[in-house]
Amino acid sequence: MRKRLRTLLGLMLLLVVLGIGVFVDAYQQLHAPLRVAQAQTFEIAPGAPLAAVLRDLDARGLLPSSRAALYLRLYARGHGLGGSIRSGEYALPPQQSQL
Repeated sequence: MRKRLRTLLGLMLLLVVLGIGVFVDAYQQLHAPLRVAQAQTFEIAPGAPLAAVLRDLDARGLLPSSRAALYLRLYARGHGLGGSIRSGEYALPPQQSQL
């Protein structure tokens, strides 16, 4: 009985530590600036889904990492922003925040 309890508590502690690690990584990725050395423009086509826009940003090497695209997608979904991507041409200055 005690061995099972210790094992269960150990697994719970491991899950908590892993959860904190993922949270810290997500926070760092979401608050890291885009990789833009010089000001440039980025165009979003009408009707482009968020996933496609994030893939394009990642393919251009503008996101800090591929994980940032995943975290941005989850952030948008969690805040109900997935369908509110507006088409147009956007200026991306150096050190532009992702959020």
